[in-house]
Amino acid sequence: MAVSLKVNNIHDAAALLGVTFFGGFLVLLIRNLIKKFGGKCVTTPVPTCSLPQKTSISNSSTGDYVNVFPPSQRRRLPQLDPQFANTEHVDLSIARKSLVKLQDDYRKAEPEQFIFSGFAISDIRSLGAFPDYSTLSGVPLPTPLKDFDIDKALPRPYRPFRWPYHQTMSLTKLDPDFWIELESTYRERLTQRQELYAQHGDDLLNCLPGAELACKELMEMVLQFLCARYPKQFEIRDKNMLCNHILGTTTDLAATPPLHVLLHNVPEDFGIVLRDHETGRYVLRAGMVCSTVGWKLGQKIGMGLPEIHKPIPDYKEKMEFSMDRRLTTDPLCARFFTKMPTDKPIQRGSWGLEIGQPLFLPSDHPDFAHRASQDPNLRPEDIHLRVDWQTLRRLPLSGAIVFNFKALFTPLTEFRDEPRIPSLVLKLLNEGKENLMKYKGTWHVEHVAKPALAEYERFQVETGLVEKDWVVQTLAEGPFFPGWERKWSTPSKVGRKGPRAGLPPRSRAGCITCKRKHIKCDEARPECLRCSEKGLKCGGYKQDLKWSFKYQPDFQFQSFSIEPSSPSTSHPRPRKNSSKQQCDASSTTPAYSQSDTASIFSGEGSNEQAAQRRATQGGDRIDELNLSTRISAQECQTGDGLISEEQSSQVDDVGFGQELELQSTDFADIDFADFTDLTETISLPTEQALTLSTRTLMDTSSAFVINWFEQVCPAWSGFDSDTNMNRRIAIDLWHNSATVRSSLESMSAGFMASRLPWMRQSALRLMQAATDCIQAELMTVKRSTFPLFVVPTGLLFSLFCMGTTICWVDARALGLPFIKEAKALLRRLNRQSSPALEGPEKDMLAFFNKSLAYCEMLLAVVHNDDDCHALEDADAGARPTEAQPAVLGSCEVGDTLHPWTGVSTSATRLFTKSMTLCRKFRLKMRPSATQPEWLFMPICDELAQAESLEEQLLALKLPFDSGSNVFSTGDHTTPVAHLVRTAEAYRLASLLQLYQTFPYLVSLRLPSKPSLMDNEAILWSEWITPLSLHLVQVLEGIPPTSGSRVIQPLLYISASTGLRRNISAQPQTTSSYVFQEGSHINPLDLDDGESLDDIPSLSSYISQIGQAVGQTSNSNALADDVGKARRFISERLSILESSLPPTPVAVAKELVLATWRAYDNEPDGLLYTTHWVDVMEDNNLRSMFG
Repeated sequence: MAVSLKVNNIHDAAALLGVTFFGGFLVLLIRNLIKKFGGKCVTTPVPTCSLPQKTSISNSSTGDYVNVFPPSQRRRLPQLDPQFANTEHVDLSIARKSLVKLQDDYRKAEPEQFIFSGFAISDIRSLGAFPDYSTLSGVPLPTPLKDFDIDKALPRPYRPFRWPYHQTMSLTKLDPDFWIELESTYRERLTQRQELYAQHGDDLLNCLPGAELACKELMEMVLQFLCARYPKQFEIRDKNMLCNHILGTTTDLAATPPLHVLLHNVPEDFGIVLRDHETGRYVLRAGMVCSTVGWKLGQKIGMGLPEIHKPIPDYKEKMEFSMDRRLTTDPLCARFFTKMPTDKPIQRGSWGLEIGQPLFLPSDHPDFAHRASQDPNLRPEDIHLRVDWQTLRRLPLSGAIVFNFKALFTPLTEFRDEPRIPSLVLKLLNEGKENLMKYKGTWHVEHVAKPALAEYERFQVETGLVEKDWVVQTLAEGPFFPGWERKWSTPSKVGRKGPRAGLPPRSRAGCITCKRKHIKCDEARPECLRCSEKGLKCGGYKQDLKWSFKYQPDFQFQSFSIEPSSPSTSHPRPRKNSSKQQCDASSTTPAYSQSDTASIFSGEGSNEQAAQRRATQGGDRIDELNLSTRISAQECQTGDGLISEEQSSQVDDVGFGQELELQSTDFADIDFADFTDLTETISLPTEQALTLSTRTLMDTSSAFVINWFEQVCPAWSGFDSDTNMNRRIAIDLWHNSATVRSSLESMSAGFMASRLPWMRQSALRLMQAATDCIQAELMTVKRSTFPLFVVPTGLLFSLFCMGTTICWVDARALGLPFIKEAKALLRRLNRQSSPALEGPEKDMLAFFNKSLAYCEMLLAVVHNDDDCHALEDADAGARPTEAQPAVLGSCEVGDTLHPWTGVSTSATRLFTKSMTLCRKFRLKMRPSATQPEWLFMPICDELAQAESLEEQLLALKLPFDSGSNVFSTGDHTTPVAHLVRTAEAYRLASLLQLYQTFPYLVSLRLPSKPSLMDNEAILWSEWITPLSLHLVQVLEGIPPTSGSRVIQPLLYISASTGLRRNISAQPQTTSSYVFQEGSHINPLDLDDGESLDDIPSLSSYISQIGQAVGQTSNSNALADDVGKARRFISERLSILESSLPPTPVAVAKELVLATWRAYDNEPDGLLYTTHWVDVMEDNNLRSMFG
């Protein structure tokens, strides 16, 4: 999934070389392992399974691809000339033939030698110049444009914008008519390219020895295409003279090197990749590349794919991540290229924003420096969208892989009239992943582009081009936009024959009127122009919902099990030339079958159901599974997986992959069992919608891991970037630890099951498999009587993975066994190993100690077991402030950012202790809860503990220094200020719980209020409710899109507990507004550059409360504030429910509403006696609220 999303920006053309091969990695890695050991069972820490082997591939392969070759087109020779009638197909993987080496010129080779594509040198010479490449490749010649006018031709308005925006594949089928597109800048671009070549020479055009045949073949194929597509503009005479009627030039093809012919006639860039005969790897050997930003061909020529892709963001996670690092010397990427056919060209696009129209801008160019600064004089009209539209195809004779691309520029100002494009680009610039946007290099224009795009967006909403409630997402028209045909008229496809020749194209989407008439709708809003022009009433854009069962799985799932698996309950037809094999995994491998996980993507309850459905549909074999659903957040909660008719039709078409996170080339017509059977898309729901599109899965476990990195990890961590230790640990361990891998799979399945109820059983099976792995590793550690001098990172990480996410499947499950085991292991490490730990091991132990502190905080709210209380400090008298960090065992916890505890683990521990004390005390006193007098009885032990905790909370100093590099999240959606606000909120929440449970503390703070002991209304109106309102104000300062939202549900619950409406008594004076915004003692109003040192501490305004100037209080105003705060909390919990796993958040919402109902319905004689802990216990509303 390593796609260089815009190498406009850097290494764009290089990225295309590698984006295609990821699909084959997952399955091929497993197959390679088995073949390497002679087809026997392989003991690995990851579940493996043997796959069908093709007879054309030698079983003697030793793990490299020296004996693996691409599909040969030699069988097509008899169609070209009778002289080839007796030509036989030669399988080079079996037949021992002399091969032309990578660096050898084919013109000097012996006739009996072979090219790796399966053609003999004698074949090449017999074909001569300009053979029929359409027959050889299987790609038809393009439709002629007989009335083409180069001066009026416009490029298609490509807009390859996607949201959500991830580092993913975005490859689609290429329409052969558009392999090479000419437009009005033809002459200008050719002149510019020739001038660049004169200046830079080999840095732009180069051909290493051995690439001569590929260069000649490419040149001939391009010229054949141009002459067929543009017959009035290009002509070849006598197979050796090119006539260019646009330029009025002729070129002697025999005397001009092939790449120079292309340089002078074709405004496209080309890169040629050839197979290394010694390793099977593919290497960049020739090219003509004049349109790059940040690199040049001279820097990449001769490199293999791993070297080319080093600068690509997320390469480690999304490309290398699919390879076992023990086999990184094996060119697995070469296997995908080896399998790529000649008749399936593919395409993709990338984009960036530039000042002007820089065609060639390498990193050492003087003008490249402007990308590091923002020009204050820059204007919107100076900014251009740069789109590099790229294609990839195999040449039939040489077997070379050729990628070509072309830079297209569009002024930013044109976006004003392109529906939805300004909103989509603005979303990308504001919320795109930081490292990807930095790599794309748009910062130097964003200060002008963003305001302009915002203005265009407002214009489109006001004029009705875009609906006000439109949710930003990948456009169904992608890579174009609604109504794009008006900006570019599709050339008439003269000569194209088919069942609908001469008829208007069918509409797969659009208004009801156009769909009923089966004509193309331009989809203009609010009414389509076609209906308006014809005087018809536009029927609008209806969304009919239906189930889609068109694509169903039809293959035999292999089993990953320790014991021999039992036969499947169904027997779908196996693939041709496949043999069912089975191998055992190691003792630490999860015992689950792929049929379990496959049902997750198919939506089937069993293989029997799938077989029955296939029988009723009458299909023999279906090669693809493309179940695409789009479910609203509300539908997800009810389990109604629905798909609209419009969306279903989009899935049926092989178009530009609307809303697909991962798009792969469709080679379904060829039996590519090695690399087409894998997951294309796992896209979990945003607040608005859920998209799930998959292909047939042979390695669903890797699909789950992919989903974990893209969807689960950001929703499981308070911030997400390279500094997120959760992500770093997973990257380091998933590929060689069955325990970690199975835990990630389990989390991913649980994450999906929280919105898709039919996945629940599959998720539980994966959880059981992960638990088995954890148990096996845990037993090994427990049996060891020696001190642990190395932190068992994978085991601890997996325990926290499982303990904190079981609630995603069962909201009432608290994961206690996992947390207890993690605590016992950490206690052992702290006592035994910490004195000997140094460097990374010590840091890792500190990290897990903080993780445990957070988990214990969650449990303290809902569980009474003393064993789940926080680890005791080594020094019982030490107070856990940031100035004096809490000590776990003998391992100190430093002031570093943690994805769960944020900037202050001490605030987390103090909340844990406060909640533990309040919960135990409240449950202890419940029999007397109906007597209000007990609230003010000084109960020695508990009250003393409460006083101590209050003092620690008031003295707690948050470790925030805006100038420190230590406090950098690396996540632009979650600056450190969000984590500081969260820590302050936990401090306020702790105090709020203490004051509600021990009102006697308030009486100590207000000695001038003797009536407080007799009037609980004053207690709430002057202290508890204002404190709750202030906590709400702090939470309002954190946007709902912040990554810290995952650690906030408890804060919303806490804030809700102080929001009573029925404050019947009206006090004479009040301090209510000392907590409100605008007060001179507001404890926290942080901007990104502020420090807590500049803000009055909580203790300062606590001491001032008794001295506050008396004010006239209006109980109605306070009730209004309470109502607003309640609405805010309800709205935020709804947002969390739609952006996080919803099951625990749903319980939190229910708890908050039940608490407010209990408050509002208290009888007159029992006011202020209800405690939210009582409500939680009485209604069993418990979950892991974080």
